[in-house]
Amino acid sequence: MCSSDLKSASVNTISAHLQKMKMMGKPFDMVIVDYADILRDTSNAKEVRHALGSIYDDLRGLAGEFEIPIWTASQANRSALDDDIIEAQKIAESYQKIMTADFVMSLSRKVEDKIGNTGRFHIIKNRFGPDGLTFPAKVNTNTGAVEIYESTSIGGKEQQHKIDNRDNLMKKMLANKDRKSTRLNSSHVVISYAVFCLKKKKTQINNFSVKKFYSDSVVH
Repeated sequence: MCSSDLKSASVNTISAHLQKMKMMGKPFDMVIVDYADILRDTSNAKEVRHALGSIYDDLRGLAGEFEIPIWTASQANRSALDDDIIEAQKIAESYQKIMTADFVMSLSRKVEDKIGNTGRFHIIKNRFGPDGLTFPAKVNTNTGAVEIYESTSIGGKEQQHKIDNRDNLMKKMLANKDRKSTRLNSSHVVISYAVFCLKKKKTQINNFSVKKFYSDSVVH
C-alpha cells in the first residue's frame, strides 16, 4: 500500500489487505505504516488528539490480531526544534501515542547535524527493556545509510566527538563560503521524528531489543 493511499485508508483498510494476503498464502512478518498520523479515524472523534489515540489503539489491536510488529513514525512538535534529544512530551498532537506503543525511539538532527552527517537516537519508551538511552549516529541522507553506535564504542565516541564539535564546524563552513550560498531554507532546519512500534507479545519485542539493534553495524 502506497503512502499516497493513506489519506483515504483506515486501520480497517490495512486489516482487510493483510487478510487478503493471508488468504493468498503470502506471509508477512512486519507492517510499516507511512504513516499512522494521516490514517483516517473511524471513531468519529471530534478532536485530533482523540482521533490519533484511536488510530494507534486500533493499530496495536491489529498487531495483536496478526501477531506481528507494526512500525510507524510521527513528527515532533515545534518546541523540539532546538532540542538535542527528543523526549516524550515533544511528540506532536497526542501523548496517547506514547502510552499505546511498546517501543518509542526518537531521531534528532539539527542544521549542524545535517552538515556533519550526525544525529541522535533516543529510546523514549521500551516496555520490555531499558529506556532513556541515547545513541550517537552517523546519518548520510545522500546514500540512505544510517550507522547507530553504542555510546562507549569506538564509532560511538567518534560520532559523539563530531556532535560536540558541530558548532565549530558550522562556524568554519560559514566563514569559508559566501553568505548567500550558505543560507539554509526551512526544509533544511531540523529533522525530528519519533518511531513507534506497536505489538503485543514480549517474545516479539525481544527481536528488537536495544542490545541487538544498536551496534556498530550499518542499518539501511
